[in-house]
Parts: sequence; C-alpha cells; structure tokens
Amino acid sequence: PVGRRYYWRVRGCRGEVCGDWSRVMYLNVGRTECDFNGDGYGDLAAGRSGVSASVQLNVGGRIAAAVDADWPYYVYRLACGDADGDGFEDLALLGELGELGAERTRIHRGGTDGVAFTPTHSLPATGSFLGGGLALFDADGDGLDDLFHSDLGLASEAGVTGGVRVYHAPLSSGSRESLLVGEVAGDQLGHDLAGGEDLDGDGVVDLVVGGRGVFVCFWGPLSNDEVRTTRVTDPNPEREADFGAWVSVRRGSIAVGGGSVSSASGARGMAHLYEHLSSGFRRVTSVLGSDTGLAAMVPLGDMGFGVTEARTRAVVGTLELGAIVRARELVLTRAGELSSTIDVDGDGVSELLVGDYSFENADGSEGAVLVVRGTAPWDTLQVVANGTSDRFRFGEYLAR
Repeated sequence: PVGRRYYWRVRGCRGEVCGDWSRVMYLNVGRTECDFNGDGYGDLAAGRSGVSASVQLNVGGRIAAAVDADWPYYVYRLACGDADGDGFEDLALLGELGELGAERTRIHRGGTDGVAFTPTHSLPATGSFLGGGLALFDADGDGLDDLFHSDLGLASEAGVTGGVRVYHAPLSSGSRESLLVGEVAGDQLGHDLAGGEDLDGDGVVDLVVGGRGVFVCFWGPLSNDEVRTTRVTDPNPEREADFGAWVSVRRGSIAVGGGSVSSASGARGMAHLYEHLSSGFRRVTSVLGSDTGLAAMVPLGDMGFGVTEARTRAVVGTLELGAIVRARELVLTRAGELSSTIDVDGDGVSELLVGDYSFENADGSEGAVLVVRGTAPWDTLQVVANGTSDRFRFGEYLAR
C-alpha cells in the first residue's frame, strides 16, 4: 500500500547506565484514511438503514460509479481503520444480519482489490442499549486499530451512566474487552463518539463521547478500565436540548451539537466548538443555526466547516465571530451523515462528504453522496450515485 509506518523508542543513558525504554511510538506517513485498496486515495463506504451497505473505490481521484460490494445488513453505523496493521484500511459495520436477526459488528479486511466481501471477524454487539457511536482507531499505541462501540446502558458505581465498549486488536470473537464508563448517573453517554486524535499533546490519542446534556473526554491510553476523564456540561441548560447528541473531532477542534428551544422562530440548532488547554476545555464559540435547525457540523481545512440544517440543506463556509459565513449552500432532499474523513482527490486535505439519501438519480435509484472540496472555494467535485436502480436510501450513513 501507499505510505509507510515508522516505529521508534527512546531511553536515557548516563555513561553505561541506562533507564528503561519508552513505549514504542509510531507515525504513519503518506497513508490515507478509508483507503481500502492502498492506492493513496480515500474510498467511499455508505450504508442504508434497514437495507445494506456498499463500498465504491476511488479511481485516480474520482469515486467509481460501480458498486464493489453490497452486504445484506441492516446497517446502523460504519467505520474505517486498519485493524490488522497491514497498511490497508478495513471496514467495520455495526448492524443486523437479516437471516440471523442478531446485532453484530463485522470487520471486512481491505486489500489490493478493495474490501473483502466475507468478514474476517464477527463480534457480538453486546450491550443493553447500543448507542450511535462506532469507530476504529488505535487505543493503546500497539499499531493496530481497536474497535469502539457505544452502549448507553453501561453502569458504574454511580448508576447507569452509559459509555463505550472497546474491543482490543487483534480482533476476534475472543478479543480483550474493556469498558469506558461515565461517573454521573443519567449522563447516557454513547449518543455519539469521535476519537483518534491527540487532544492534550501527550502522544496518545483520546476519545470524546456525547451524552445527554454532556460530553466526556476519555484520555488515552485507552487500554484498560482505569482511564482519566474530563466531563463538560451544557453551557446553556435552560435553553438547549440534546447537547451531546453528536460530536466530531478534527484537527484538534471538538464540535458538540445541541438543539435550542427558546428561539422566537422555533427550534434552532446550536453547535459549540471547544479546544483543550492545559487548564481544561475552553469553549471557543457557539454557532446558532438558521431557523430550520442545525443537525450536524464537522471542521474542514482553511478554518472551514460543513453543516447540515434540518436535514434539507448543507452549508459550507468559515467561522467568523461565532457565525458561519456561508460560502455555499446545497439544497438536499433528505440529509444523511456528514463526514470529513477521506481525501478524495489526493491533495492532502479531506473532503466534505454529504449524504442525501432521498436524492433521485437519473437511473431511477435513490440516494447520493455529494463530494465537496475540503478547502475554499468548496466546490462540488462529484455526485456519487447509487449505482444500481433497485437500491435506495444510499448515503444515510457514511464511514467516518
């Protein structure tokens, strides 16, 4: 695959007397997220709730129209990461296999031909109440991506707090599992999660989990049940609902969503941006959506942000003085997920992917994914269609 991984460790010596070696560190150079076939371009994985999921490969900077695989899952969430350390991104699907009727997370291995149709690993999606979060990233620095899925029913000594189940690589039915739980009953942690970035600069990646009126950062290494946490509550509890319903992390910025209910024009969405300082989390600004609401928000390059409003419009622009200066608006039929994970055109900057799962294609299929350039002028590079007329709701879920 394109790119390399560099490993190192260090220790201090004085003369012939040396201390212990540090833990092994590594750095990926030239590798691209969601690059399933290793050609250096990010590929597209999209799911349809209650239908299936599919992968479309990137051919020289353009997502191919042909569908390479289609799995008969009732898909809830998708995630990509390198679970086996071979340099090819793998695909995780959280969903229900029709004939079995059991919720499971399946890992499909990437390779030179794309994503394997047959899963290499299948893990029970255990938990009393699964949340909306799924991710693959390296929790403990061993070079293999671990699997995270949220569980709103997890409990600690404080009561039912919600949290995250971590399955540590190498992934198999016998993978070691650790639990990341909250400290306050009723937080319902697990509505969404985002991670894979080092927020405090200690060289280890961290995890952000959204809950009911709260988000919690679990500080890495995330390799056992004893993990340091920081809890941040809704800054406007008297005005908002659903703070923590969605979270996104990109380039050190944390976006946390909530819905305002006190506007004279009705329910309006609100997003809050945070950064981490040595003294703790600082709220940089809050962004109030239009009177149609604000459904999701992801940071982009050039200080840009992508936003969906009321599931009928996507907005791309820059953040200035607490407001989105709109550079582009995309009218949608029914917005699915937003993602800023993959670099489609190979310029080193991730694009904004906007799912529109009710989009009507010329061939009669339903659903599309809009690929918007990740930097100004944020023009639309491609509209990726369903590929087959008997499929629908394409773009409801995106790997991220």
